[in-house]
Amino acid sequence: MATSSIGRDTPRVDGPLKVSGKAQYASDFHFAGMLYAVPVAATIANGRVTAIDAALAIRTPGVRAVFHRANIGKIFRSTFGPGFQGVTD
Repeated sequence: MATSSIGRDTPRVDGPLKVSGKAQYASDFHFAGMLYAVPVAATIANGRVTAIDAALAIRTPGVRAVFHRANIGKIFRSTFGPGFQGVTD
């Protein structure tokens, strides 16, 4: 028995809910005290960060934290290796 879904019909049990507008997505849920993250990307294609001054951002009403490389600790990323497993830094 083949385990791949490629080339086979795949039942879309979520289809009727999505096309009728009744499906619920992660953004549809709101909880007391829920926070939102807003990633900010670089506006310069090839540059070097020499300093980050987050003082104004952290004083902005509603901002709870400003995360950047200097205050989040070691960064890990998944890598595609044999069998698609592995974590590297």
